[in-house]
Amino acid sequence: MTIREAKEQYLSILRQRGYAAMEIARQDLLLRRCFQYVVALHHPDIPRHLESVEAEEIAGLTVTAHAAIGQFLERLRNATESVRYLNLAALLREHPQLLPFDERAMSSFLESLGGAVNVQSITEQLIERILHSPERALVVRGRGHTVMQAFLNFCFERGWLEWNPQPGQRFTAQRVLESDFLGTQEGRWAEHARAYLQHLKDERNLALGGLDYYARKLKPLVQWLDVEGSHDLQLSKLQAFIEYKRGQGVSETTLSKYLHCIRPFLDFLIRTGRIRQRDNPVFGMRIRSQPSNRRQMLSETELKKLIDSLEAAIHASAHPEEAAVAMMHFRAVRDLALVLLFALCGLRLSEVARMRVEDVLGDKQALRISGKGNRQARTKIREVVVERISWRRLGDYLRLRGHRGQPYLWISWSGRPLRPGGINKAIHARITKAGLSAAVSPHGLRATCASLYVKNGMDPYSLKTLLGHESLKTTMDHYTRLTEDQLREVWKRSNPLAGCDDE
Repeated sequence: MTIREAKEQYLSILRQRGYAAMEIARQDLLLRRCFQYVVALHHPDIPRHLESVEAEEIAGLTVTAHAAIGQFLERLRNATESVRYLNLAALLREHPQLLPFDERAMSSFLESLGGAVNVQSITEQLIERILHSPERALVVRGRGHTVMQAFLNFCFERGWLEWNPQPGQRFTAQRVLESDFLGTQEGRWAEHARAYLQHLKDERNLALGGLDYYARKLKPLVQWLDVEGSHDLQLSKLQAFIEYKRGQGVSETTLSKYLHCIRPFLDFLIRTGRIRQRDNPVFGMRIRSQPSNRRQMLSETELKKLIDSLEAAIHASAHPEEAAVAMMHFRAVRDLALVLLFALCGLRLSEVARMRVEDVLGDKQALRISGKGNRQARTKIREVVVERISWRRLGDYLRLRGHRGQPYLWISWSGRPLRPGGINKAIHARITKAGLSAAVSPHGLRATCASLYVKNGMDPYSLKTLLGHESLKTTMDHYTRLTEDQLREVWKRSNPLAGCDDE
């Protein structure tokens, strides 16, 4: 299967799905430019393809002269360092000195490159080269990148591509572990903070989310101290930093969180001898933060309204004839499955984002959930049995999902894994479309799940297992908020002596 043949089959599928002729032509152009460039400059079989061009069509280049072919390619690569386009034909027209034969020979040359290369020979390394080239990749990035990704997925699912092009999941918390996140390599306090994060990761076994929290709260301090050129952190200097951030409009609650993270950070530096001081100045400071807002939840009526809204969206797009309608149907089915898992199974946002296809246990009608924490240091696995309605909607999503090479369960229409931010955005959008004013997050749906189960009589120990808590106190403090009347109803159902004094 050559690149040209695969591309024609891909475009044919797009026509069947109802894509407009202009969109198909645009995708065809983008794909031809991408692969023409990568094949012409980087493919190892280029010398052989050049030699396949008819000898009489090449006036100034000896077909058998392998060195001349290599020299030509080298000159071509050097010339592309300063161009702003990816169209190889346009490049050669602008730099005719690169091609020592006539226009007919150039057409034959490009024709042989574009059609004779097998799809399986397009490696991951070749694709990386065109995506990360500085100026000439501008045509490919953005929408062009998405088109090429979809085409590679199409080839992989048909067995024409030997490597899996499906993108992996990258959580935003991974950014804090990169060397430049906290500041320059020369920064004294940035280096202290990197050592502290490594300590939290290796010895305290914090997960990425915990590392992200500490790194982002410490970053303003360490950058400020590096600019000041400080070698220690006394109380007066810490107070100066707090006043500096307060002057920038930082809230008292956030300042309190800064101190919460600075205290163990300084304890670590003092204990390991990284700074020469004995006392931790955080103990001499107190910031009165505002009481935190209680997490908003949905009532039973509001939850039903949200589900009805999604059911209506699925029904309205049930028989798509155009690609845009098919995408709307896919998203509605996916979002309903997500809402039900949050609201009826009480899953965390991070747990849902990490789920893989293999975590759907069809024989048990259950999901295998990796709980929060450092996966490399400890494994916290639980199985959550999914009730009938949620399981049916999850099955509907799996039948529409496609992209068999993508290991992550929750994906976009194009096959990319949904990050936590993407899931959060989808849930907020559905709540708004349902006409609900409450700003409920996925974690708010988790709290909704817990409170509704308690309201209907679930005991705290069963709820603790469902939610994946280590401590029963966490379950009782955060997820079992009931009104006085609701509490009385639960008490009447669960009290073993209730009704004994009715006579």
